[in-house]
Amino acid sequence: MMQSLLSKELLYPAMKDIADKFPDWLADNRSKISEEQYDKHNKQYDLTRRICFKFEEEKEGVGESDEVKKTRFDMIMNLMQEMQALGHPPKELTGESSPAFQFDAEGNPIFPGGGDPSQCCVQ
Repeated sequence: MMQSLLSKELLYPAMKDIADKFPDWLADNRSKISEEQYDKHNKQYDLTRRICFKFEEEKEGVGESDEVKKTRFDMIMNLMQEMQALGHPPKELTGESSPAFQFDAEGNPIFPGGGDPSQCCVQ
């Protein structure tokens, strides 16, 4: 289940959109937020870029070994966990109802269909 939720088809478009919008948002809001918030959002920007780069490493139409796929999945999972630890990205970047990037009040991802991340066999 986690592999399908973190698949390129589902997650990449939302992450790419956020990564593309982040530099302008950071520039426009630097004087409006605290230095701590700015640093946090800068880390989020870096993580979104790194996640996008990992997805972009996938070779379309080229068979990759299961080991390569697992390594990439593990790296994306780790980056997403780092992102989650930083809390919500700015709402201006994610929108109110971004389907691939929703979190509950504690900052935990909300999975389609109400899946419980603690029940994931990959973790």
